[in-house]
Amino acid sequence: MAEFQKLFPNIDVQAEFYLGAFYGGTHNGLPMIKMYEQYPRYFFIFGYGDNGTVYNQVLGRIVKNLIETGKDENLSLYN
Repeated sequence: MAEFQKLFPNIDVQAEFYLGAFYGGTHNGLPMIKMYEQYPRYFFIFGYGDNGTVYNQVLGRIVKNLIETGKDENLSLYN
């Protein structure tokens, strides 16, 4: 709101709602792919933080390779 007021000082605006976000993370800052015995055909992708969308795209490609070929050389980086 302060930045808006700087740009448009003659417009009086009031926010009705504010939105905040929570960021999760891992101990090393890297995303993870997990597989659990109780869910044998499921892959869990954990991409957190500001780069979560990018991480999820990269991990999605790894999961695609795992589904199609059963392997991916980069899996050990995120497992």
